[in-house]
Amino acid sequence: MSARTEIADKLKTFLMENSLGEVYGIIEGYGPNKRYRSLTFCRARSIDGEIRIYGAKFIVISWMTTYNKLPRMGNQKVDSVEKAIQFMTKAFVNTAGEMNWKEYE
Repeated sequence: MSARTEIADKLKTFLMENSLGEVYGIIEGYGPNKRYRSLTFCRARSIDGEIRIYGAKFIVISWMTTYNKLPRMGNQKVDSVEKAIQFMTKAFVNTAGEMNWKEYE
């Protein structure tokens, strides 16, 4: 199994465990010429997002949301699967105002 596939599996498990696939589930795919693996996620009426996995040290999380503590649209680049999970936990799972957006800019 490739590194991108392993990372995608870990992130997919995280998304499913945290109800970030409510409307249409977690959709897996590939970018043009298989340059990256992608996972799309959502939560009804509050968030739509995509994770692009280019490699073990380059993951991009993009979103559109109604959460007050985040920009309406944005993306975040991280350099590990652990940091991706940490960011998504603070931004999309713990939505009670704990997110300090400035620490990620």
